[in-house]
Amino acid sequence: MVWYKTVLIAIFRGDQSIVEMAVTVVLQVF
Repeated sequence: MVWYKTVLIAIFRGDQSIVEMAVTVVLQVF
C-alpha cells in the first residue's frame, strides 16, 4: 500500500493538502 505510506509521511510532515487528497481518493475507492 504505497498510498498508505504516503499518507503517513504527509501527516508526519504536516502536509495537509496531500492528506486531503489522499482522504478524497480513499473515499472514492471505498
